[in-house]
Amino acid sequence: MQQATSSLEANKDNDNQQDSTSPSSHQSFPLNSNNVSNRRTTITEELFNRGVLYGKEKEYEKAFQCFMKVAEECECADTQFKIAYYYHIGLGVEKDIRKAFEWYLKSAENGFAKAQCNVGLLYRFAEGVEQNLPKAFEFHLRAAKQGITTSMLAVACSYELGMGIMRDISKSFEWLLKAAENGDVGAQYYVGHAYEIGEGVEPDDTKSFEWYLKAAEQMDVRAQLAIGISFYCGRGVTENQRKSFEWFLKAAEQGDKSAQFYVGCAYDSGEGVEKNRYKAFEWYLKSAENGHKDAQFNVVYAYEKGDGVEECFSKTVFWLAKRLNGNFQFIENPEEQFGLKDFLSEDLAHFENITEPVIVRFEERDFTISYELLKHSKYFSTMLNLNWNRFNENENKHIVLDLRSIQSEIFQEQLDCSQIFENYINCLRGGLPTSCEMQLPVIYLARYLGDDSCILKIMKKSSLLMRYYFLFQLESHTKLHVALASCFSSKLAPTRDLSEGVLETLLVQSELSWPAKERIFGEYSQRFKTPISLTFSKSFIINNYDIKLNR
Repeated sequence: MQQATSSLEANKDNDNQQDSTSPSSHQSFPLNSNNVSNRRTTITEELFNRGVLYGKEKEYEKAFQCFMKVAEECECADTQFKIAYYYHIGLGVEKDIRKAFEWYLKSAENGFAKAQCNVGLLYRFAEGVEQNLPKAFEFHLRAAKQGITTSMLAVACSYELGMGIMRDISKSFEWLLKAAENGDVGAQYYVGHAYEIGEGVEPDDTKSFEWYLKAAEQMDVRAQLAIGISFYCGRGVTENQRKSFEWFLKAAEQGDKSAQFYVGCAYDSGEGVEKNRYKAFEWYLKSAENGHKDAQFNVVYAYEKGDGVEECFSKTVFWLAKRLNGNFQFIENPEEQFGLKDFLSEDLAHFENITEPVIVRFEERDFTISYELLKHSKYFSTMLNLNWNRFNENENKHIVLDLRSIQSEIFQEQLDCSQIFENYINCLRGGLPTSCEMQLPVIYLARYLGDDSCILKIMKKSSLLMRYYFLFQLESHTKLHVALASCFSSKLAPTRDLSEGVLETLLVQSELSWPAKERIFGEYSQRFKTPISLTFSKSFIINNYDIKLNR
């Protein structure tokens, strides 16, 4: 299991669900598992039902007043929960998370399961109360034992990450399984995944398939893809190419790029469906447009050979450029912009001969650079290989790469673009930005330009932990990097290139083991005047345990 997502447990007045908190099911006694003796009288029961009716009619102020009057007369958990929820959302009363927590806590202590769940969420995210992970776990566990799926997922995640309780993958799986058996489609997918890889339970392909199927039948696209792969490989089920295709198609129609690629492959090879090169191309193209690299390669081949689509050299070059650089959006209309009709295939092989200076133009200034410095950039190589000097020249006949129209795409943040590009050029010439605050924007720029050599140059001159930081920021970490970072020893001397922001980024990575985080935190927590413990706790929870409070 990776992350669980759930919502604020709400006692809604405007739906038609019949549950223990719906208007039509209220009785003249408190509705909570402990059967608290403080019963509503006939008068307070009438007030409560009137409040429910006002809520359904969206007269929230009147509804809130009714619930408050009931609460003054008796300790009824469901009434306390409604008051908490109204404070939390700001229905009929000014929003006040602190008061919401107080009323949730009263309801929770009276045994109301949904209130226990919300108290757990508020403790976890420090909403209306100081953060307390052990208490968050305690209240989630209470609610989970009463059948609240949200809390089952919370308990599973807590055991998996060791948050508020000692880490225990087996117990994490047990609670994940309970949530799956309760019908949660995400939990069903993760149970299937756990059985597939043997996480917290013995690997079992048959059970993995069964749980994937439950989730797939509820339209979980990840599970549909997994079922397609299972039928294709005969993993946990008898191999069946036709059924494999059917499930790939279901996931593909929901927009999954891998499934779209597999559907294209099936039409291409005739596995599980009648061979059809035209339909194969259609699905390859959908997948390619979603960024699937192998699909982009097949689209390049199709346009080059006229396989399933009319041969088109300009589109061949376009998709080749897209495949080389996933962020490449500069030749959306290549035939008009670059006159590709006039180009021959052999033109693409001659751009290494370019020796004259290249001018890169931004709003702030021009940069004059030799091509030798740009040849490692897939972005600039694509531009130069398309013979830009035919269309963009200055008075000295130098190639001009005018990037002003896409400057905002290249530099995502409102930073000094000119300074970042200058730092990039200095890096190409052998220099290196001194701080991580200067290095990271250069790395982002190099990634956009497809210049891996520049990124590697910065990496090689960085400390061990700085490398991990860059890898996590670039989302390019592998299991090997994670293993190395998790083995980080407290004996490793601090290095000057580590800032507070770098440490915080490392500490919130869900892939790193908790002991590794403790060692990193303990080694560096004394280096900064402002303690990072609170920031670390908040960001760690948000990044590692994705339960959001919604209405």
